[in-house]
Amino acid sequence: MILNGSGVSARRSKNRRHGMRDARIFTIIALGLAASAILVTAPTHSDRFPSCVPGQAAAVPAGPTRVLVLGTLHLRQIADRFAPAHLDSLVELLADFRPAAIAVESMAGDLIASLEKRSEYSPLVREVLDGFAERQRKLGHAAQAQLKTDPFSAAAEAEKRLGAAPVPDRPALVMWLLAAYNHPTAVLQWSLIPPAEKASQTVVPAETAAALDEALRQVNETPALGVRLAARLGLPRLYPVDDFEDLEAIERILPVLEEETAKNPLLKAVMNSPVYIEDKKRLEDAIAGRDLLPVYRALNSAERVRADADAQWGVFLRTHFPGGEDRGRLALWENRNLKIAARIQAVCSAYPGRNVLVIYGAAHKGFLENYLGRMMATEIVRFDDLKGR
Repeated sequence: MILNGSGVSARRSKNRRHGMRDARIFTIIALGLAASAILVTAPTHSDRFPSCVPGQAAAVPAGPTRVLVLGTLHLRQIADRFAPAHLDSLVELLADFRPAAIAVESMAGDLIASLEKRSEYSPLVREVLDGFAERQRKLGHAAQAQLKTDPFSAAAEAEKRLGAAPVPDRPALVMWLLAAYNHPTAVLQWSLIPPAEKASQTVVPAETAAALDEALRQVNETPALGVRLAARLGLPRLYPVDDFEDLEAIERILPVLEEETAKNPLLKAVMNSPVYIEDKKRLEDAIAGRDLLPVYRALNSAERVRADADAQWGVFLRTHFPGGEDRGRLALWENRNLKIAARIQAVCSAYPGRNVLVIYGAAHKGFLENYLGRMMATEIVRFDDLKGR
């Protein structure tokens, strides 16, 4: 009787679960059908976001999430001549935009953890980790060993601590962030600790502390722009959103790409395109003038974005490889940017109606704006439209 009763109870519980599941599925389908109708009938942001909804409190700012994709040069190119003051005018302009969140070109922790599990089976995955996540992994592994945790558990704990106000025990938070491979936010939080507390704390080991100090000094757009702006605006985190092409797909075409790139005249001529010759002259003039704002204005102009996309990506439509690997390479570049855009959109979901700043290599700008601009609740802000004081 007990066994039979348990079986009946289990079946009833199972039926209730199935009923709830079916109800959820029905709700999701209904919402999907409603969304499809909206896609047809709501072509503009002004239609989608009336200034007032009767009977609804204005808990969230009205209107779409406004996204500014800042195309940047990689500052390491000018490391020997760079000074933070070169970015002062740009930082003032971006601070006036008042972003509620800042996304940066750094590998997300979940991606690093996932690739680590695959690295045993793929030389290309190992190459990506070595080339793009070496620092995150070295500091992350040390933090994981110290805290006796894994990246996913560490991410949950770091999220809980970031949500506390005020942040308790900032050095400990730094270690949890490092264990989660969230290097940009760890560097930001480390920068907020007063020098005297850094010297007296015992949670962050000396070697890790030195590496974090070095990361703050690095000539790179994440500390030079992302950390600097976040600290100024009182933001507790940076969002690492970088992702990569489907590595198995690119591994299949890589040998042909390398061979063709070395001998194809169109590809060999890319870096001598007029757009890049103009970039070099403009950069030299800006360094001489100790102000990189003119460079950023040019990099983020619609004309330059189109010229850049055509020069280094449109060329793959003109090379005509016999096996089509050129078009495959272009498709995978778009594949990468779609993944990045998806991560950015996830960030936007936490900031409805507010401003989000994305700091990314200029080659990505046009693609990210194209994809994000198609989202129903997202609006692209043009750099030229920024109004500084």
